[in-house]
Amino acid sequence: MQRILSLNLNHRTRPGAVNPELVTELVKPEPDVILFNEYVDQGAARELRQLLDAAGYSFQAVSESDEYRPGRWHNQILIASMRPLRGDSVPQDGPDIMCRTNTLSVSVGNIRITGLRVPAYERAADWYAYWDWAKKGLEGRWSYRGNNGSTSRVDHVLVRNGVGVTSAKYTPEPFAPAHTDHAALLVDIEP
Repeated sequence: MQRILSLNLNHRTRPGAVNPELVTELVKPEPDVILFNEYVDQGAARELRQLLDAAGYSFQAVSESDEYRPGRWHNQILIASMRPLRGDSVPQDGPDIMCRTNTLSVSVGNIRITGLRVPAYERAADWYAYWDWAKKGLEGRWSYRGNNGSTSRVDHVLVRNGVGVTSAKYTPEPFAPAHTDHAALLVDIEP
């Protein structure tokens, strides 16, 4: 079994310092792999990688970076593991740079893990249909809490045939609202 923890860091295209207590909380459920989206690998945000290394997550991969205007970067994916990562790759055939900065695939053991941040749809009907499909099978009431207190389920895990999910749950405490506006997603899988 492998345990994967995924968290949206809420950097919103700007690098943000990460409180060291966040890493302390991330490692408590003993994940094998930690995956971050909405990460910006610049400035103070890079301290996160050092904190992860000190916590035993020395194998790291990060998707491409692109500064689209001074001080603003497209969001990235960061994957950190206690075991070696192989074959990190990003899509090369997407319509724009956001496909390459918001997607990253790695192999850990015999499992291929892809982190992605799904771009916004133009039509609301498409957006709702996608999330209705993607949220099936997840425990927990919400994964994102808006400034006005509203909640929704926007963080997901998708698996291919041949990989079993033994549990998938949103874990808001202690991540939201202290460190981000998203709950962590903790998933146990069996290849």
